[in-house]
Amino acid sequence: MKKLVFWCLAMLAGSAAQANMVLNPGFESDMDNWTTYLSPAGVGSVYFAVKNEAAHDGVLSMKVAARNGYGLIHQTVSVPAGSRLNMTFWALAVTGNWMMNEPGDIVDVNFKFMDANGTEISQPGFVAFDADPETDTPILTNPDWQQFSVDVDVPANAVSLMLKIRAVDGSVDGGTIDGTGVYIDDITLTSGPVPMLPIVEQTADLVNNTVNATLTWQAANIEGIALTDIVDQYVFMSSETDPNLYYIGATGDPGSDPASTFGPLTLEFDATYKWQVVDVLTGQEKTMVLNQSQPSSLDPNSIYGAVWTLESIASIPVVITSPAGGLISVGDDFTMEAEFQSPTAMTYKWYYSADNIYGEDVELSSTVDSITLTDATISSQGYYYCSAVNASATTVNTAMAYLEVGQIVLSYPMENSLLDVVGTNHATPSNTEALVYVPGVVGDYAVSFNGTTQFAVMPWVVYNSFTIEYWVKTTSVGGTGQWFNGIGLIDGEMSGTVNDFGTTVLSGKLAFGVGNPDTTIVSTAAINDDQWHHCVATRDHVTGEMAIYVDGEMENYLANGPAGTRKAANDLRIGKKRFGTGYLNGAIDAVRMYNYPMNELEVADLYYDYTGKKVCLTSARPANDLNDDCVINIVDFALIAEAWLESGMYQGR
Repeated sequence: MKKLVFWCLAMLAGSAAQANMVLNPGFESDMDNWTTYLSPAGVGSVYFAVKNEAAHDGVLSMKVAARNGYGLIHQTVSVPAGSRLNMTFWALAVTGNWMMNEPGDIVDVNFKFMDANGTEISQPGFVAFDADPETDTPILTNPDWQQFSVDVDVPANAVSLMLKIRAVDGSVDGGTIDGTGVYIDDITLTSGPVPMLPIVEQTADLVNNTVNATLTWQAANIEGIALTDIVDQYVFMSSETDPNLYYIGATGDPGSDPASTFGPLTLEFDATYKWQVVDVLTGQEKTMVLNQSQPSSLDPNSIYGAVWTLESIASIPVVITSPAGGLISVGDDFTMEAEFQSPTAMTYKWYYSADNIYGEDVELSSTVDSITLTDATISSQGYYYCSAVNASATTVNTAMAYLEVGQIVLSYPMENSLLDVVGTNHATPSNTEALVYVPGVVGDYAVSFNGTTQFAVMPWVVYNSFTIEYWVKTTSVGGTGQWFNGIGLIDGEMSGTVNDFGTTVLSGKLAFGVGNPDTTIVSTAAINDDQWHHCVATRDHVTGEMAIYVDGEMENYLANGPAGTRKAANDLRIGKKRFGTGYLNGAIDAVRMYNYPMNELEVADLYYDYTGKKVCLTSARPANDLNDDCVINIVDFALIAEAWLESGMYQGR
């Protein structure tokens, strides 16, 4: 999450070394120099209007509100390639809370760089500020104006940038221009780095119950002004109780090294401070009074840095890193680690939670900041977290980590029923017509579908990483292109670009697709020859890897398919596409689902367990095995000879 930088000064725009590039930055000339764009969905529901209801400076500001749709106002300015820019703006929430860059709740000020041809450069510009993604804490609440700042480097091939104020879908409580909204005022865009790259190093002084802090930064380096022109750097800081900045000391002439340091300072625990550095040029020196002089007393042509925020060390434990979960197999060991920060010694406890709710949880044996689970069983699956307590007697918990144990989660033997024999995720026949059971390939029976009205409904029980396997016997052909143009086998296709997936018969072959974006892989081998075929689809939701297997052999693989959870509905279809028609003419047997992606060897083992037949693994095929049977023999030699004869290089006598 980007860090917020709150400003307490309005003097930056007045610095001679940093002329504002933005025209009409405070909207005192109405909408001059700004262009409005509203998407069709935003017409009548996205609002930009210059108002005299509130202003940070002057009498006018831009009021922004939106109920739905998308809109922006913008202007394009020239920028010096390779320079550093600083952008600031002031904002005030009319009513309610202001959330920036949160889905469905966005008002932001941002920009994009463009080259000499007007083409957007891939390096992104500044994209607003984020609210806290875990707590949805708003970054702005009325009634106070707040100023925000960001530094960004201009790409070497950039000649301009488009500066935008943007509103999207229901920002600020779905406002209207006469009701809720956000005021934006006094936008600045300046070139040349001001004092930057702040770092605060802190240590706890447990004897005096205070914090020692050292401030470091880089002095300004502005085109036309040499580093040696800076004769002093004045440091200002607020206190915990007074937001105004006061002089606390100076570093002197930085010389030829821009790296600057000030401190150590004595601070309080659990406190928030602001600090600012002003670089003073020759002739701008002032007599400063410790803890009294403010930045406003300096020459306006001095180089004013941003006002940085300093959060001092917390007296209670602070979570630095929460444990990470994962997927393991039965019998595996798994280690999780947590990291806390505390000024005093901590003690640790680990807990197991079955319901992802802190409370009556099982205390585990580890009393350090890591835990190793050995010889995992199915019962090891669940949520884990660490707690720490220090001398403050306050206990702090990490976020919970989910440990998943690879296992079969559903099994339909199809023995005259659609019952799940490993759980309670039973399937049900469609209401259209009763299903028919025919001789199967595993056990005695399989379920048959007539290609026009019959299908079954099953729960959508796998949606992250998974393996789906079943046997199919069909003569169906299906269409071409994406998987949802085929005939449904086990499918969750939904209308539109959504988080769905499915397997179908596509041009007589096995297809496996994942939505958003729609991505399909198709087998080489046909499966519509009216013979039983073992079909497997696997997916890793972290990497996006997808693979399909027919009769134990890998038929296609994609390393970078869509990642993340894919669950667009609560149920899937067997023998039909979930959306539309695509009915299967054939039979399906022995449907199983697993909560992890099997590898090539595991799928081959499955097929061998069913049939007693060995398969040729793609990863184990010899380099000159031209017919993919894992054996180099006279057949491969004949193929080499045939290719040689047809190459045009053979000279007959």
